[in-house]
Amino acid sequence: MLAVAAMVVLAGCGGSGGAAATTDAAAPATTQAAGTAPVTSTGTAPTAPATTVTGPSHDVTLWFVKDGRPATVTRQAPQTPDVARQALELLLAGPTAQERAQGYSSQIVAGTQLNAIALRDHVATVDVSPDIQAVVPGAPEQGAATQLKLGQIVRTLQQFKDLAWVRFAVNGIEQTFPGPGDGLYAGLLNRGIIDAGKDGPPWIQIETVAVDRENVHFAGSADVFEGALTARLVQNGKTLVTSPVQASCGTGCRGSYVLDFAAPEGTTGKARLEVYSESAEDGSIDEIARRDVTLG
Repeated sequence: MLAVAAMVVLAGCGGSGGAAATTDAAAPATTQAAGTAPVTSTGTAPTAPATTVTGPSHDVTLWFVKDGRPATVTRQAPQTPDVARQALELLLAGPTAQERAQGYSSQIVAGTQLNAIALRDHVATVDVSPDIQAVVPGAPEQGAATQLKLGQIVRTLQQFKDLAWVRFAVNGIEQTFPGPGDGLYAGLLNRGIIDAGKDGPPWIQIETVAVDRENVHFAGSADVFEGALTARLVQNGKTLVTSPVQASCGTGCRGSYVLDFAAPEGTTGKARLEVYSESAEDGSIDEIARRDVTLG
């Protein structure tokens, strides 16, 4: 008998090179339906106090803004297992007075607080205070300011090898943000989406796969019509197990998905995992992602 367990959670895809990030012990509340928090009043630009690090330390790269473009500074910070949280807290505090004198600034208003950061399947869900929706004085047009602001956070987090996507929430409610022109930032974001102001192919991705005998756990991301997907495990032309799976966002918004498959007990050998969307017109396969796995 085939057993299938399916659920939709905050999941995502593989990352790029860099130091490993760790997960906070306290994760944010379950993300609710996406929405935009009330826009806070315009805040002030942050300036971090200068600090001296004693004891074991490591380099942290922070992305600020210089001459209207993303730019990095590298600081020494105390060693910690929570490097993702540490980097975000340093970023939210803003550039130091010395860095400001060198032309660095931040589009994140002073007082923006990090409530929690949860890491799962290469996605960082960043829960912050409502100040994240505010705009600093003298900022460019709101969409352009948001592009810089979100880019600061996404770039800073993507220095860590196991973080590829960022989702934003305020007090547990997933956020949307105005983008350049008539664009909108929603769902999972990475550097490419931030810079382009929109998502792009591949429209379905499988990045995380773990096999335990005949059990397959996998996660990924998709931007397809209504987030509707189907997953199946195929061996020698025969479908071993299939299930619908729902991405957390869709139709112009990249969402995450995660699924657990159980092939018939005792199944061994090579198989192919497929995740696909179907055409709304004729039900044919529209977009598909594949990954080879070995069972047993």
